[in-house]
Amino acid sequence: LEMCMSRPTCSCTAPTTASIRRAAETNGVPLKLVKDDTAEAREFYEAALVLVRPDQFVAWDSDGDVTDAAGIIRRVVGGHP
Repeated sequence: LEMCMSRPTCSCTAPTTASIRRAAETNGVPLKLVKDDTAEAREFYEAALVLVRPDQFVAWDSDGDVTDAAGIIRRVVGGHP
C-alpha cells in the first residue's frame, strides 16, 4: 500500500500517519508513505490522505480524520471491519 499525503496544509499530523503506519506494521501490511503536495495531486485525489493498493485502486481516503487505523487497514486488505 502507499499512503499519499496530498495537501500541504491538511490536518495530517505525525500522529495521524503514525497510527496508520502502526496498524499496517502490526498486521504485516507493507506501507510506503509518499508526500505529493502538487496541485495535480490535490485536484486528482480531492483528499488529504489516500491509501492506494498496488493495483492502483484507491482503497481509502480522508481529510485527516483517522479514528480506527486498524479497521482501515483490515478493510483495505479485504478483511471485515
